[in-house]
Amino acid sequence: MKVSGIVRRRSVAVEMIRDQRVYLNDESVKPSKEVKGGDCIKVLFPTRVVEFKVLSVGRSKRDIKVEEW
Repeated sequence: MKVSGIVRRRSVAVEMIRDQRVYLNDESVKPSKEVKGGDCIKVLFPTRVVEFKVLSVGRSKRDIKVEEW
């Protein structure tokens, strides 16, 4: 989530995942879960729910493209 720009800090992303506020393809995940192109990420922020679709994952783990869905 940090690499794609969904949240600004990795620690916040890990905390959200541990609090089960992040879902990958409608299933809660662990921080180490890897994503693939076509996956859907749902993030439960305090004031809204936002869904993203993973467009592509490059060779580098730092090359992930998502769009709000």
